Amino acid sequence: MLRLLLLAVALTSATGQLDSRTIMQYLQDENMNTLTAYLTATGLDKLLADPGSTAVTLFAPTDQAWNKLPSNIVFSLSTNTTLLKKVLMDHVVNQVVLSQYVRDQDAKTNLNGGAMVFRVYPNGVRYVG
Repeated sequence: MLRLLLLAVALTSATGQLDSRTIMQYLQDENMNTLTAYLTATGLDKLLADPGSTAVTLFAPTDQAWNKLPSNIVFSLSTNTTLLKKVLMDHVVNQVVLSQYVRDQDAKTNLNGGAMVFRVYPNGVRYVG
């Protein structure tokens, strides 16, 4: 299971203050270079960089998660932007989802129309498919 970072348009800092950065600004500031490059290659960066866009949540694979993928899968994704965009859209929902309000087995609909089912564990929330 890949570890994901949950990012919503309404980002909050560690102190609970509203963070005015867009999701793309956050990804860049946190040096999430692989995901930033993939979002840019597919054009999804425009949705996540627009402060006036609709509320979305990105379930963001960290660079560590990308590095755990087999090299043939990374190669396929990095050379096929249609496939890459489909995979990335599987990780975005058209609503703000805050982890503290996710319940075990909650489901959200991703941008491809598929279900994202979540499991809640003592150490956090995980997207399981």
